[in-house]
Amino acid sequence: MGKAKDLTGERFGRLLIIGKSSHKDGKNTHWDYVCDCGIAGHSYTSRLTSGQKSCGCHTKEAIGPRSITHGQTVGWKWTATYRCYRAMIARCIYPSQVFYERYGGRGIRVCDRWMHGEDGMSGYECFVADMGEKPRGLTIDRKDNDGHYEPGNCRWATQAEQMLNTSATKFTHEDRSNVIDLCRSGMSRSAISRAVGMSRTYVCQIIDKAA
Repeated sequence: MGKAKDLTGERFGRLLIIGKSSHKDGKNTHWDYVCDCGIAGHSYTSRLTSGQKSCGCHTKEAIGPRSITHGQTVGWKWTATYRCYRAMIARCIYPSQVFYERYGGRGIRVCDRWMHGEDGMSGYECFVADMGEKPRGLTIDRKDNDGHYEPGNCRWATQAEQMLNTSATKFTHEDRSNVIDLCRSGMSRSAISRAVGMSRTYVCQIIDKAA
C-alpha cells in the first residue's frame, strides 16, 4: 500500500488542513483543520475527498437564521468573544490575513487546547473556560510578545496596555534619544520611523512625551 498523500495546506471548501491529526480511528488517517468560521477540528481523508466542505457550519447556515452557529451568535451576528477567538486563529494560520507576518509569519501559534479542544470540550469552549468572556473595550494580549496564545500568557487588555507590550518597547534609552535628536534636527516623524526601524506611533509617543 502506498504512502498516504499529505493533505497539509490543502483546502476543502471552508476547511484548511493544518497537519496530520493524532486522532486514531482504525486505519483511517485523520487531518486537523481550521474552518473559515474559526472552529478547529479533524476529519479523515476519504470524508474530505468525498465532499466535506465545512465543520458543519455550512449546514447550520443553510437551515436559516434561527440556526445558532456554534452557539455563539446573537440574532445573526457573532458574539464579541467569538469574533476575537476567530481573529486570533486567523492571524496565526492564514498567510492572506493582513497581520499574519506579525503573528503566524514569525512563529506565533495558538495552543493545542484552544485550537483542538480538550476533555470533551471544543477549542472555543476551552478558550472561554480559561479566559472568560471578552470584557467590553478590551482585546486579547500576550504578556510575552514573543510567546504563544495559551493559558498563562494571555490577558484581556486595553489598547494602551498592549502598546506598552509591543516589540517597540524593547528599544533602548539610546534609541529613544536618537529619535529626539533626529526630531530636533528637523526630520519628519515618518522619516524618523524609517530611519530607526520603529513604528511611527511609537516615534510620536517618544517625541510628544519629550516635548
